Amino acid sequence: MDAARLPIESASSILASERLAEHVGQEGDSMNLMVGLERIEERLVENDARAETLGLVDAIRRTASRPGGDQAQVRSLVELVRRLMRTPVANANVGVYDDLAVLEEQLVEASARASAEREAVESKPLPKSKKYYRDLRDKEDKNKR
Repeated sequence: MDAARLPIESASSILASERLAEHVGQEGDSMNLMVGLERIEERLVENDARAETLGLVDAIRRTASRPGGDQAQVRSLVELVRRLMRTPVANANVGVYDDLAVLEEQLVEASARASAEREAVESKPLPKSKKYYRDLRDKEDKNKR
């Protein structure tokens, strides 16, 4: 019976941390905890994660769906996965920890790729307007005279 309480206790600590993060972070920088848990569960299913790992996510989702918990925010999926990795269930079960570690690595790699793509788009030079070339031509004409 004590093992059954572990996910709920860990969910309470995650929700408390999320409430703190909600006050510290800005609204545009975060996502809803329930949405994050859904995305994590989808990725875990794609990775053929163990039933215990999916059970942990379900237990935390049940706790988060209680009144007040639905307002919890998380900054990123990587942060949420790292918090899940620190739960007593993940510490007690190496398989759960491994599933979450694989997911964390995938999310970090995807984040790095997205950041590199965003940086490449931002550093791409923009074409000059017709007005720029017209002004340049007029300036050269004035210098020739």
